[in-house]
Amino acid sequence: MRYIPIIIFILILFSCKSRTEKQIETWERRVNEYLHNDSLDKIAQSKPNETELDFITVDTNINKSLIEQDFNIDLKNRLTPWIRYYKKIAPDFKISGFKNYENKVLRPYQVIIGDSAFKKRFFDLYNPYLKYSPDSSKAVDLYSYSYVLDYNSEGKVIGFGDIDCQLAIIDLEKQKRIVLQTFGSAGQFQDSFWLNNDSIIVAWIGTSDGEFYEPFYSVIDLKTYLTHNYKLDKDLNLSEVNYVDLIFKNIEFE
Repeated sequence: MRYIPIIIFILILFSCKSRTEKQIETWERRVNEYLHNDSLDKIAQSKPNETELDFITVDTNINKSLIEQDFNIDLKNRLTPWIRYYKKIAPDFKISGFKNYENKVLRPYQVIIGDSAFKKRFFDLYNPYLKYSPDSSKAVDLYSYSYVLDYNSEGKVIGFGDIDCQLAIIDLEKQKRIVLQTFGSAGQFQDSFWLNNDSIIVAWIGTSDGEFYEPFYSVIDLKTYLTHNYKLDKDLNLSEVNYVDLIFKNIEFE
């Protein structure tokens, strides 16, 4: 009988631990922790509690009404490979069919880019895949969260893929990485470009059932974080979308 209080105490500890683990965010699997490892077999994962994240203050009362404006010309001029890819795999794909269906304000948070050693290694590996703003003060980072790159023993760049993806802005002046949005297997950020120094367009895919995917694009104001989401007016029901393979066509993934 004297062991019963001890058993109850242990059960309470496990219960608290379980509840705490459920609160841990899986958003931030930091690339910098991986890159600081000496072994390719060790992929470090950081799962900070949401209360510990450095969230950016945003005005959620911004007018979020739908807009008639489309960005057909911008996409045709700046995302030609993305458009060609979808026209090839889906005959019903057409830029003129995209409509603004949702406007929302993102809830971004920021993390420090890292020390000088990490930054050198990060930019050596990912610089070809970053999209820099016209004034070169910021860069869109779509891929480093999903595609972990490193050098093998021969100095060749190799990679590891993950189903999670993240849309982030590298702010070179503030030396911060601003995380705008994260997806699990429900989506994938595919390509992007800058409209100006404070606005970007991001092309992505999403799914509601985990089986079929649809193409989207978002127009994001980086001053207010107001986002205009566009979707094709006809479902394409795509089962395989491998556009990002074109981005990393020269890298072998394990």
